[in-house]
Amino acid sequence: VGWPWEGNNELFKWGELQADSISPAEICNWVWAVARFLDETKQAYRQGKEGYEQTESFGLNGGLQYLRSSGNLLDLTHIFLVLIIAAFRIMASYGYFDDTLRCFDAIGICGRSNTALVLGFCRCGYALVVVVVFSRFIDSFKCYRSFGLLYITMLNMIQDVTDWFKLVIFIT
Repeated sequence: VGWPWEGNNELFKWGELQADSISPAEICNWVWAVARFLDETKQAYRQGKEGYEQTESFGLNGGLQYLRSSGNLLDLTHIFLVLIIAAFRIMASYGYFDDTLRCFDAIGICGRSNTALVLGFCRCGYALVVVVVFSRFIDSFKCYRSFGLLYITMLNMIQDVTDWFKLVIFIT
């Protein structure tokens, strides 16, 4: 079995990605990312059209008005990361990154590809997606002025619930 810091326990293995299997939850995430990409594309088109009609320019105040919002940039970052990871995961499931010599004649590069390295990149990519989604989530709280009060109320409620559970456990 080994020690926990040796990576021999199940908690360490839960985050591993397998090259030969893709989970249905991961596929749902990819489909959701494609749907979000289509929706963001429509939104960018609408905002760009309105901005261009108002200013008759393609700058950030005109046709590229969609890119002025930090929330939109976080959304695009999240979506593109998931789609890039999806491409790498699909390629890995078909054995494209097996430890064999591959040559890319179009750019004149030959080298060994490694499935474990690509799957590690995908894991890091998913971790970055979590950070980006969390940043977007926190960014959306700027819109609600009463969030501070809501946060304090939630902390008090959690404390009350834990006290109640302690009392129930002590009595029973």
